[in-house]
Amino acid sequence: MNALVFDIWSDYGHFRKPYTTTSPLTFPFPPRTAMAGIISAIIGKDKNDVSCQTQESFISISIHPDYPVKKMRVGENLVQVPKRLQICDLNNIKNKLNQIRYEFLKDPRYTVYFSHKNPDIYETLKKHLENHTSVYTPYLGISELIANFEYLGEFEIKECTGNGTVELGSVLPKKLLKDNSIELSDNAEYFNTRMPNRMNNDRVTEEYIEIIFERNGRTIKAKPHKYWQLEDGKNIIFL
Repeated sequence: MNALVFDIWSDYGHFRKPYTTTSPLTFPFPPRTAMAGIISAIIGKDKNDVSCQTQESFISISIHPDYPVKKMRVGENLVQVPKRLQICDLNNIKNKLNQIRYEFLKDPRYTVYFSHKNPDIYETLKKHLENHTSVYTPYLGISELIANFEYLGEFEIKECTGNGTVELGSVLPKKLLKDNSIELSDNAEYFNTRMPNRMNNDRVTEEYIEIIFERNGRTIKAKPHKYWQLEDGKNIIFL
């Protein structure tokens, strides 16, 4: 099959961990559900349309090596907005909340690999990437954090069965790795995080997975049960 490859970035990003409320923390990169939403925004799908994150879709994410995962805390002044509010009433809001400290990603940039069994979805995304257009504005987690993207090309990709150690250039779902198979490298920073991976039509998370990644975007040597290889020789794993 073929895969579309593109970079996406912003000055800031925030993908809130669901168990944090008063002091929101962020995942280090967009979960598969969030990236499917970004792709849906580019091609003009409704926010409740989950066609970009079904079993027919394939998404892989790499942390850009020139933009390691960095985080910072920013105080946000939030207000309690009534259900019915006109623009002229914004200065008259009285129910103000305390300042909330948000954790943001600083200068996040990711390389995304996408394929889909539905040719209409695949070709629509390809057209938008080539023309650098989108139906809705893409953003990294919060609507104020508008994102930009760059099309890197279309590549032939093949599924491979892992028999030995492979150098992998994406974040890695732990379930597709053989036990204790990661080969640690000097000066590398490895992390493990649990993230949502699939939602249903009611926007309820149906699956969480453990993901291993290297903070600086370096490749990881491991023994996967299966992986996918691009025609340029790069190896990735779809989430």
